[in-house]
Amino acid sequence: MARTNATPIFLPQNFDFETLVRHAFENQRDDTNASSTSSPLSSVPSSPERSTLALDDLGTSINPQVPIAEVADAPPVVKKSRSKLQSKKNRQLKRAAQKAEITPETYSSPPSKKPRVQKSIAVDVTLDQLRASKNGFTGYHTEYGNDVYTLDDMTGPNSQFKYKKVTWDGRSDIAIVTQDGYQIVHCIGLADTKTWPAAAERMANTLGNAKPILTGKAADNRRGGFGALSAGVSCDLGMKRKQPKVVGQANASNQRLVDSLLQDTDIIRVAGYQSAAFFHCQPTLYQQYADNRTSLKEQLCNLTWNFKNSIFAHVTFNFGPQTVCVEHTDFGNRADGFCAVTALSPTCGGYDYTKGGHLILWDLGLVIEFPPGTTILLLSAILRHSNVAIAPDERRFSFTQYTPGSLFRWVERGYRTEKAFWASLTSDETVEEKRKDGSRWKDSFVNFTKFRA
Repeated sequence: MARTNATPIFLPQNFDFETLVRHAFENQRDDTNASSTSSPLSSVPSSPERSTLALDDLGTSINPQVPIAEVADAPPVVKKSRSKLQSKKNRQLKRAAQKAEITPETYSSPPSKKPRVQKSIAVDVTLDQLRASKNGFTGYHTEYGNDVYTLDDMTGPNSQFKYKKVTWDGRSDIAIVTQDGYQIVHCIGLADTKTWPAAAERMANTLGNAKPILTGKAADNRRGGFGALSAGVSCDLGMKRKQPKVVGQANASNQRLVDSLLQDTDIIRVAGYQSAAFFHCQPTLYQQYADNRTSLKEQLCNLTWNFKNSIFAHVTFNFGPQTVCVEHTDFGNRADGFCAVTALSPTCGGYDYTKGGHLILWDLGLVIEFPPGTTILLLSAILRHSNVAIAPDERRFSFTQYTPGSLFRWVERGYRTEKAFWASLTSDETVEEKRKDGSRWKDSFVNFTKFRA
């Protein structure tokens, strides 16, 4: 065996090896805890609007490796270790303070270790072929049929409509791009394959086990024959109210249910993920949502928002048990704004996404597979959409977020009702405002993210 020349290290008699090891372990534990939640918006805050923010599922964080300290005489080593502990605690407090200051309006995403894979699908439609309301703030209001179609009705050589089927397993992202290069639909894959499917399944079970008291429109709404409850900040379409307000429930039982759902950690995580996806896919529009929310907060400080980690103002819980939408538009949403929809399938009786539950986009001629736990962002106020039927013994739920166009209108009208706004104008100003209304939809095209090959 070859000899090596080594210089022995003689430690002082009072050297406390056990203390050094303990402090090193505590240092590493503190570093791991402090760095494991490096970014805000989408994972699991403790409760909505009254909570702190946590991990961004669209981004990733890298835990730094803790360097091994050099050994010196015992007293200086112990003193240095304590100093390190204090420094790390100070950094933890600083990080916590920074995260406490983060809101959806100031959100920025961390760099990702691994870029998300995205493909694009082109459609033979231009934006100016799609229709908004007369003033361009919301979608065009019209009624459609109540028919529910099977997959065989929609796609295939012998189908009634012969639409294109988009196969999607939810492990990558897809952008639907218009003929003039605008991205108008985003299919967002699972946040991860380890924890996300279980979280989405728990969320489906939560909605399936809920017992809302559903009557009238809540029991059988215009979107389909399933129960739904909505909550959030809104204005009515006629702007009869003087200002936006938080929409409550018709009875105390439903209000308690909605309050409970808004504090569910899985629901909070999905809400943040939807918001973060919107930020990544449509940054210009996201900023306009942020500016609008800031204005509303400054003007109406008493408003309570659904989630502290989401930019959207409103939410709808679709309780199913068969959430299959008929053809419709969500015309009250902002015309050039996006609605985020997450499909959910419970533990027992879940739906087969390859056979039903697809998103039908009538204006684009597409039928898109919609796996449980995935999210689709779409222009719901403009694009006619529905779902493919599921089997009679299957169950399907969904969770949606959006922002009413009336909130943007109220701010742009100078925090006034329509009646008060138009009454305040001179003849020349009226002509100019009507011109703006007439061109608002086409002027908004610059807000959309353009596709770059």
